[in-house]
Amino acid sequence: MGLSIFFTGGASFYQVFRNGGLVNSTEGFTDNGFNIQVESTGTSTYALSFGSFSQSGTFGNGVSAINNIRVFNTNAGGTGAFNLFANNITVVPEPATALLGSLGMLALLRRRK
Repeated sequence: MGLSIFFTGGASFYQVFRNGGLVNSTEGFTDNGFNIQVESTGTSTYALSFGSFSQSGTFGNGVSAINNIRVFNTNAGGTGAFNLFANNITVVPEPATALLGSLGMLALLRRRK
C-alpha cells in the first residue's frame, strides 16, 4: 500500500491519497512544519496522523504492508517559502524483529565463550 500526503496550491487542506481514494485532511497549509506518523497496526490495518489529522484504515487488495510514502506539494507558490521538505525519516522495527535480533546477538556472544 502506498500513502501520499500533499498540498495543492489554492486548496484549503492537505490531502491524503490511500487505498479507497482521496481524502481531505483537517490540516491546513502551515510553514511551521508537523510530524507525520504512519503505523502498521495489524496484518492489514494502519494508522496515520499528522498535525491535527488522524485516520485509520485497511491496506486493501491483499496488501499487508506499507511499501511507500510520498510527501509533496504542487503549485503551492513561486518562491522557496512554499517548498516542502521531508527530513528526519526513521523506520522503527516491530518489537518482534528487535527481539529476534537481540536474541541472535546473545547467542553469538554465548557461542564465542
